[in-house]
Amino acid sequence: MEGRTVGSRTVEGETVVCRLFRHGREPDMHARTGDRIHIKGARVGDHEQVGDVLEVRGARGEPPYLVRFQDGHEGLIYPGPDCVVEVRTPQGTRG
Repeated sequence: MEGRTVGSRTVEGETVVCRLFRHGREPDMHARTGDRIHIKGARVGDHEQVGDVLEVRGARGEPPYLVRFQDGHEGLIYPGPDCVVEVRTPQGTRG
């Protein structure tokens, strides 16, 4: 998986790795079911939106993604340059 690793931590027995993807390179982004998408606010005062990837509809982990957001709504998204994928990998395995 491409992207610059920006941090990692252990949450509920899983190693969570956050990767930052840059727009304009192929492939831009990869995700798997269970990964978490963070969409940064576009303007000052906008809140970050966070959602869980329910389904990957693109080939080889590429967008679009069906995502359930924290407020409960679901949507099909094509993430832009303001997104970070939080890759959720079970502890003891490599992603």
